[in-house]
Amino acid sequence: KGILAQIMDKKEIGHISDETIQLLRTPQYLDTYCRIYDKEHPVMNFANPQNLYEELWRIQVIHSKVGKRNELECLIYKIAERIQKEETLAAKWIIPAEEVLLIEYLSTQGIVTYENHTIRFFHQSFYDYVFARKFVSDQKSLSEWILSKHQGLFIRGTIRQVFSYLRNYDKSRYNTELKTCLFSTGIRYHVKLLMLQDLAVLENPTMHEKNIIAQAMKNDKELFETFLKQGISGDWIDFLLPKMQKE
Repeated sequence: KGILAQIMDKKEIGHISDETIQLLRTPQYLDTYCRIYDKEHPVMNFANPQNLYEELWRIQVIHSKVGKRNELECLIYKIAERIQKEETLAAKWIIPAEEVLLIEYLSTQGIVTYENHTIRFFHQSFYDYVFARKFVSDQKSLSEWILSKHQGLFIRGTIRQVFSYLRNYDKSRYNTELKTCLFSTGIRYHVKLLMLQDLAVLENPTMHEKNIIAQAMKNDKELFETFLKQGISGDWIDFLLPKMQKE
C-alpha cells in the first residue's frame, strides 16, 4: 500500500479489495497496475492477473493511436508466436521498416524490450496472456496442441493461461478441453498436475468441474489421489467427503 500511496490518495486506497492487494504483492502485477492507473478513470480492482492484463491491453493496445487498425495487435501476436516457436523468452527479431514505429511504441510503453536483435515481453506472464488470447480467439484445440508438443516445462505457463482464459470466456470449450486433457493417455503427468493444482484451489468449482473429479474418483484412482494431495479448498471438501464416505 505504500507504493500505491504514491499514485493515489488514501480514500482511493480504501476502495481497493483484499483480492487486488494480494495480487499486487507480485512485482510485475504491481508494476502493471501503476503503469495503467488513471486518476480520471480509475479501475481499482482486478480478480486475477488476466483481468489486469486485459485492462493493460485495452489501454495500450486497443486504444493506441499508433499504426493502422489492428496493426499493433497483429505485431504483438506475431512476437508471441515467434517466442513459442523458438521456445525462448527472447526471440530473434530483425525489425523491418514498417515495424519501426510500432516497436518503438511498445518499447516506450514497457511492453517489449528490443536489444541485440532479440525481442522479449516485459514478463513471461504477459507472454502467456498474449499467447492465450490469440489461441482462444483462433478457436484452436488445446488438447491437440499439447499432444503436438514435446510437453516440456516451457509450455506450462501457457497451458495454465489458456485454461484460465477459456474458463472466463468460453465455458463450453473449457469444459471439453479440461476433461479431454485430464483423461488423455498422451498428456504427461506434470501437465495434468498443473491442471489439478489450479482446480484444487477453486473456491466455487462448477458442477462440470465437480463431475470430472467425481469421474476420476471412480475411474482413475491415481489422478484422484493426486488431486487430493493439492490442498483442496473447502468447497471441494464439502463436495467430495460424502462421496468418499460412501466408497
